[in-house]
Amino acid sequence: MRPRRSSVPADSPLGRRTAESNGRRLRVTTVLPQDGVARFSLRPTVVTTPLVVVPLAVAQSLLQQGDVVNAAFAIGAGDDGAASTARAAWMSDRLRPQLADLGLDFAPAADDAASVRLASRRLIIPPAVDDAASRILTPLGGRPSLAFLATELRPVEADGSPAQAAIPYSTVLGIDGTSHPTGELVDENGTRLAAPADDEIIVDRWMADDLRAQGRPLAVGERISVAYFLPETTGGRVEEGIATLRISGIAAMRGAAVARELVPDVEGITDEASIADWDPPFPFDQSRVRTTPPHDEDDRYWKDHGPTPKAFVSLATARRLAGSRFGVTTAWHVPRQGVPAIEDVARSLAEAIPAQAAGLRAVPLRADALRASRGATPFGSLFLALSSFVVAAGLVLEWLLFSLLVAARRRDVGTLAAIGWPPRRLALLLLAVAGLAAAGGVAAGAVAGPAWTWLLLGMLGRS
Repeated sequence: MRPRRSSVPADSPLGRRTAESNGRRLRVTTVLPQDGVARFSLRPTVVTTPLVVVPLAVAQSLLQQGDVVNAAFAIGAGDDGAASTARAAWMSDRLRPQLADLGLDFAPAADDAASVRLASRRLIIPPAVDDAASRILTPLGGRPSLAFLATELRPVEADGSPAQAAIPYSTVLGIDGTSHPTGELVDENGTRLAAPADDEIIVDRWMADDLRAQGRPLAVGERISVAYFLPETTGGRVEEGIATLRISGIAAMRGAAVARELVPDVEGITDEASIADWDPPFPFDQSRVRTTPPHDEDDRYWKDHGPTPKAFVSLATARRLAGSRFGVTTAWHVPRQGVPAIEDVARSLAEAIPAQAAGLRAVPLRADALRASRGATPFGSLFLALSSFVVAAGLVLEWLLFSLLVAARRRDVGTLAAIGWPPRRLALLLLAVAGLAAAGGVAAGAVAGPAWTWLLLGMLGRS
């Protein structure tokens, strides 16, 4: 079986919460004994976990992820817990991952793209990566953006009621200005639009024309409601929110308004040729999407422009609506002429990102295994206390038996004392009698103790 896990966080609306799998038959060549490799685990525990060992090439073929690995092991001669911990710290200090190792890509989204894009396979750029990108890319003219999916864009009438016309399933992009590395947002006269305020939105000409065709023309200053998925699921349920924003401008279909590279790739959505082929992880009502001619406006837009945003809001608004603990940025764009050497910038980015924050770490497996074998209960102290109790109880029992011996032989002791035995000689006699019994018990225990231990361990090993 090959589990297909989503790169996007499962608690995000665009992340798959149930793993899909396919299968492949493999021939079993051997069954490993219950020691050595068979007890391997990245999380050492006293409980043996199921393990299947296959050649690396077979695993890579099953996962269909290319020539990659997710773990590498270093073994030192004479390794113990302390040495393992020291070696892990040494390796952590020397980790030098590349962007691809961190699930990141810094390259032009297309051959003719006007910008170089930093994007993540997880869609959302992690906060540690975002901080490093801000330090490295901002001086080069880099600009962050946050794309999110609006399930519906619907005009609001003057009395506050929703209009009948609406646009389903559209990308909305948060930007920090209308002059973007991918181009500018301009009106029909070519004049650059003002950046939207925190309560404003810019819609593109296609959306304005489509709503007019539906009988509801748009005008600057009107309000529009944006229905969107909340950035994090609640108990696995995808929930929606609604924000009402004022239209501050209508962007002509050129420049940033038609820049497809503004939106990173999302498996099952952006890689489909038609909206009808979408396989999204979120609730998707296909009946709301116009895909059948002659009313196939949504599908024609998708085929012409793909996931290109139909509306633009301020970056602060986008982060307020769609930002989460996973991150608040989906891409960084840098003007292509501002990047003298893409490889050098990518190397600087990789060096600025803490490997541990990006999920790469060195683990002292030997030290962890030794720690797990000790367990959480201090059995050494427990057994010492139990043994001390047994020894103390034995001494008390010996004292009682010796007292009984003296009491039982008091007439004999009296007779010996009467014929002139001194007290010291009487004490030595009693100690000799008791010592013979004690020596016999010690001899029996020395023989029976190891035999009983061997028998007990053998029974535990077979159970």
